[in-house]
Amino acid sequence: MIQREVILPAGLPMILPGLRLNLGVAWMTLIGVVLIGAGSGLGWRAFWYEQFFAMNKNLAVILVVGLLGLTFDTAIRLVQKCLVRWNASAQEAGV
Repeated sequence: MIQREVILPAGLPMILPGLRLNLGVAWMTLIGVVLIGAGSGLGWRAFWYEQFFAMNKNLAVILVVGLLGLTFDTAIRLVQKCLVRWNASAQEAGV
């Protein structure tokens, strides 16, 4: 009871920015790993198009990767804005 009503709301302003940062690192790592060792996926597709000098398709894949990353970040920012709207420092941080 005390964890849900006191500790979790007090920790959310620090937990959610950490989640945003870690999601960005995880997304970059995932694309890098798929680029190196997988036989399918967006990273592999970008590498494949690069090998055949299909730069227009390669840029399209890069754009999709960027848009997905932006979508994930925006979703976490909206969750953060809804969950910690009472915290002034979270609002000043550009949430």
